[in-house]
Amino acid sequence: MAENRNTKLTERLTVASASLALATIVLGASLSATAFAATKDHVLVIDEGVDLVHFELKNRAHINSKEFNGRANTDDDRNGFVDDVSGWNLISNDSAYFPLHVREVFVKNDATVEKLLGLYNRIEEGDREAIEYVYGNPDIASAMSYVLSKSHGTHVAGIIVKYGNQNAIISSANVFTPSSAEASTPSEDPSAALAMTRTMMKSSGAEIYVEGLETLLASQPLRASEIIANEGASTAATSVFDDTDGIRAYVNDSAQKDRAEKQLMSRYLKTTGARVVNLSLGFAKVTWKMRLDAIWDEYLEKNNLPESTPMTATQRANYNKLLSIYSNSEANWNSFFSNNPQTLFVVAAGNDGDMQVPNAGNNAINEVAPANCAGSNSNVITVAATTPEGVIADFSNYNSRLVNIGAWGVAVPSTAPNHHHVKMSGTSMASPYVAGVASAMFSANSRLTASQAKSILINTASPKASLQGKVSSNGMVNPAAAVSAARGLGNGLALADIASPSADSRILPGFALLPEFTRTLDTTLRGEIHATSELVKSFLR
Repeated sequence: MAENRNTKLTERLTVASASLALATIVLGASLSATAFAATKDHVLVIDEGVDLVHFELKNRAHINSKEFNGRANTDDDRNGFVDDVSGWNLISNDSAYFPLHVREVFVKNDATVEKLLGLYNRIEEGDREAIEYVYGNPDIASAMSYVLSKSHGTHVAGIIVKYGNQNAIISSANVFTPSSAEASTPSEDPSAALAMTRTMMKSSGAEIYVEGLETLLASQPLRASEIIANEGASTAATSVFDDTDGIRAYVNDSAQKDRAEKQLMSRYLKTTGARVVNLSLGFAKVTWKMRLDAIWDEYLEKNNLPESTPMTATQRANYNKLLSIYSNSEANWNSFFSNNPQTLFVVAAGNDGDMQVPNAGNNAINEVAPANCAGSNSNVITVAATTPEGVIADFSNYNSRLVNIGAWGVAVPSTAPNHHHVKMSGTSMASPYVAGVASAMFSANSRLTASQAKSILINTASPKASLQGKVSSNGMVNPAAAVSAARGLGNGLALADIASPSADSRILPGFALLPEFTRTLDTTLRGEIHATSELVKSFLR
């Protein structure tokens, strides 16, 4: 069976046409086919593809043993997913959850990637020289944006296993990048930018720059999972919201595609047996509205019309029709969550807090999906980002009803593809910390329900002054207290008996933060430039 096993492992991480060199790299990271199965420790990361070959993750990879030991291109376990050894690509509907064309970028540009990640670490630490360098160079900005975005899922997975539950096993569902490079949008092709970057980064350190952040954000399309077929929206709106039939067709098509994605996501989730799912992603209504407003502004400017020009009744109705895409998205997420009641979904709150839009960080005003689904689903918990000490990050979204708990999400060190590491900030980083803790809770009590896990996490949170009125728990996740309460619930403790701990509650050694990362890293609090959320806002949710 060794030959079949190696074939499966190769296909698990690449596509069938993998080059010999890359296949050798993949096969060199040996994984045990029998070490793990679908268990209560299983966390499904729905995100960018996770590089489970990373040396810190390979021993934590979920292995579907029937597919691992079976025949290539065969649905050995008859679950409807061919060769789903450790994950699935929900965009391409195939097993290449970490696409070959992404792996090639990291392998072939390893030295450049290392320097880009090193530069970004300096930005996360508030290094003014590095931040100013970031403001200057479009080629390196493009390369850095690509590398960070494609590192997102791997970074999330590393947080789950390192800071949440060191016994957790991980599987990956890719919702951002198709398995074929030809199916990727032109903006995702990093080859030219990386080639230019190599010539500009002749030495490490201070000679590394990135373009103005405003320009970068303006040039970055919103992610496909946030706004479905974004190019179609622009096309439908080129007549400035007059094309009623076209807009109706576009909105209906978007809703249909979104429902189909959630149905496929639900089918795959059920095959994994995962009790915890991390969702560091989202669709902010204010972002979508800003895109529609920009289309209107461009129309006025192109036709030399004053800014005060009102929309016609038809234009306003069609504008609102397009805006309803957000409501459709939230409804589809709610349906997805209700169809999987035994799974706890841990969701990032959003990173809109420092946008120059009034109340952009308040999720009751700037609606965010799936984050806001926590308000109506007992198996969904939404997480805000804090410093290690529990000070809410300036970029973090919040709401005392719709956001439930805080967790470390500022300059969090974790894994990046091809055995690298990087620090990132965002509620994307806070959510997996809680997902890891939740995984440990299910490990401590296999009879725990998703709604009980959510209640325990909220009730055992450590109170923090800056989170008062910002999250429903008024506090930061307390891993030891949550795991202890989960274990106690399995030993006769009533849920009502679980009380919130005092602010100085200690955490178990297994969950302790590394000392060098316990200092406050949110430089905004000291009045310095904080470039992180601006640079990565387009892909960190």
